[in-house]
Amino acid sequence: MDLEQILLENIAKNINYTGSGRGNFQQFSRTKSQRKSHGHALVGAIQESLPDTRADDYLSEDPGTYLEIISEEGFPLAIESLDTKECKLCNVRIEGDREYATIFLLDDRRQVFINKVERYRQQADGTRTHSKLFDNIAEIRLASLRDFWTSHPEDFPDENQTIWWEVWLRRRSFQRVEVQEFLSFCESNRIQTGAGTLEFELQTVLAVRANITQLRASLTLISCLVELRKVTETGHFFLAQSPIDQREWVDHILEKTSFDDNTSTSVLIVDGGVNYNHPLLTPVLADKNCSVWDMDWPKHDRLNDHGTRQAGITTYGDISAAATTNEDIVVNFCLESCRILPPAGIHDRELFGSLTYFSVTNAEQINPNFNRVISLAVTADHDGITGQPTSWSAEIDQLTYDGDGRRLFVISGGNIRGADVSQDYQENTSRFGIEDPGQSWNALTVGAYTEKVDVAEHQYRNWQAMAISGDICPTSRTSVGWGWRSEAPIKPDIVEEGGNLLVSPDAQDITNADCVSLVTTSDISNRNLFTDHRETSAATALTSRIAANLWAKYPDYWAETVRGLIVHSAHWTDSMLEHRDRAAASGLRMKESKELMLRMFGHGVPDYEKASSCSHQYLTLVVQDTIKPYKLKDGALSFDEMHLVDLPWPSDELLALGNAPVKLRVTLSYFVEPNPGRRSYSQRYRYQSYGFRFKLINQNEDRDQFVQRLNVGVRDEEFEGGQADGRGWILGDQLRTRGTIHQDTWEGGASELALRNSLAVVPVAGWWKQRQSALMSAKNEERVSYALIVSLDVGEAEADIYTPVETAVDAANAVAIDSRV
Repeated sequence: MDLEQILLENIAKNINYTGSGRGNFQQFSRTKSQRKSHGHALVGAIQESLPDTRADDYLSEDPGTYLEIISEEGFPLAIESLDTKECKLCNVRIEGDREYATIFLLDDRRQVFINKVERYRQQADGTRTHSKLFDNIAEIRLASLRDFWTSHPEDFPDENQTIWWEVWLRRRSFQRVEVQEFLSFCESNRIQTGAGTLEFELQTVLAVRANITQLRASLTLISCLVELRKVTETGHFFLAQSPIDQREWVDHILEKTSFDDNTSTSVLIVDGGVNYNHPLLTPVLADKNCSVWDMDWPKHDRLNDHGTRQAGITTYGDISAAATTNEDIVVNFCLESCRILPPAGIHDRELFGSLTYFSVTNAEQINPNFNRVISLAVTADHDGITGQPTSWSAEIDQLTYDGDGRRLFVISGGNIRGADVSQDYQENTSRFGIEDPGQSWNALTVGAYTEKVDVAEHQYRNWQAMAISGDICPTSRTSVGWGWRSEAPIKPDIVEEGGNLLVSPDAQDITNADCVSLVTTSDISNRNLFTDHRETSAATALTSRIAANLWAKYPDYWAETVRGLIVHSAHWTDSMLEHRDRAAASGLRMKESKELMLRMFGHGVPDYEKASSCSHQYLTLVVQDTIKPYKLKDGALSFDEMHLVDLPWPSDELLALGNAPVKLRVTLSYFVEPNPGRRSYSQRYRYQSYGFRFKLINQNEDRDQFVQRLNVGVRDEEFEGGQADGRGWILGDQLRTRGTIHQDTWEGGASELALRNSLAVVPVAGWWKQRQSALMSAKNEERVSYALIVSLDVGEAEADIYTPVETAVDAANAVAIDSRV
């Protein structure tokens, strides 16, 4: 495959878009008399919770009281009605079958809220009684500090236990005065604070070290507290070294490797630092491109060479393969390093989001014009319901969204460690969820699989590889058991080689070995040049290498495009497909069986050749464009644009192939702005700012019918309705639309695709549309980026589908140039 992809510019047509809305709400049943007694009880509970006076040292300008709202069992709260001018929604939690909401009721507006309850209690005809809100409320009480805790309930500390907390504050002004108010509170109460803060559109996050008694006073002194979470700790990755001390290997690799000294593509390794004095790393990593969070730390950690191991595989791939083949190596990117992990013995905690923000922005100050892959193989235990956003994953989403298409995060999904590793690896990997920040919506999250099954070391000659070829790496984590599956994206996005484990002949022992691991660079302080590496860290390094090579080849591509192409190129191995088939054979529906496979392997193993190149039988078309999701109408945001994309198409060639099997793959990739507060993640509290969907024209549908089927606003009297033809798609609309990267493959006869060259990109609602604030920038003027990638694969058929499209695109570009002249 030696042909370049075809980038289609200015091909999407803007069409005003109107969607169709739908929704439902389950309301607890109460009679009129029951509402009167219930309302009386609620009024009494509110008044009992309100203080008569405020403390003289109250720090905020808008005093009020924190209340806890508890739903009836099995019924939701009317969340939007608890976030108004008189009360501010802090957080929402689900415990058992009840929903809990913490609100802040402002003193100068408290009577407005009480009057609402009175109208509900009186049930007067012709008045708004707010039954939807109050019917589903079982209890209102004064909030406690524990009510702000949105991490695992069992992780809430004991009364006198001092821990590091994440403190989430509601943004109250453009200047973020809430930060200074809270810092003043901390100073007065001798509470230690971390150095960094995270700033989201509507929240600010800090780290503090305190006990419950110290923090409890904040409930009566400040008005901006919305959540408390646990500051997570990373799982340090220590591997037993297996050094291969052969300087000849290094010389051989360097002799056949060419480096691009003028590259504008980098991989930033965020870890424990990289030893840039290693002879294989010196050509790609300069001292000036290495930074540290704390200037008192050395730039790399001799006791933890994980970052140096990442650097070797990122640059050369598996060095055992690079050293033993005669193929030339081209490294057309450079490395950068930022050390965020402290030396041993330092126990201060910082928000990992702050560390990540520093890493990226500091690198951009040094090399401001780079396209940058941020490679992060440091993970932490999740602080709450697995799959939900955290401050770390949300900061990664924010950095990506704000990156102008020049930041791509590649993140490890994390590993199963120690005694949790089991020989029943297929079942075991489903029990351990992907770690923080692998749930990031905008990042490319990487799991691990393995093809290393040959036992080549004499001392293990009677041992067997644990995982079969093409199956999941025995320590790779998945999202099969995530607690927040209904809303979360499917992770990992893809998998790469992570090595294997060996099982002893009596099945009593498990070990790793060089023969089922990858080889990489070691810290040279012990005079060894090579060591082993494995698991999702190695897989993340391999994926970072693919991303960097791809971006260096196509420097005008956006980060959305590079991410999309990697996922677009991926395939499932036979062993992966067997997971789906076994699940279906056991009685699981096919949709759930496919989802099981997706949550273990994502879209499979990426193929660099397909991600970067075309052939006469394999055609990839790339569209990069911006779209305006919303407009201001009658004081609120409504949908604005959809895009119609008419692709240049090898129609004659497809018709000539008749019923020969072909594949059409479509990938839509975009980034969203996060809304990370844990306030239900529904309706106007959705995590994503907006969403998009791709739609393909039906086989017997003309262009106008296609647009009218999607767009309510352009339908005429002759429109007879219609639905998308879902036949032929491997995943289908429900499985492919999670998160911010949507990919699916259509399989069928070539002639069926001959006239199906129209696709649409349509918006779906997010928190921008349904949540406006005076503190937010104007979202009705925002244009956002997306990448649409379409591939046609005719297999081994004797047909050239590339040349006719290339000719048509060249002719269209020539006409465009002539018209501009």
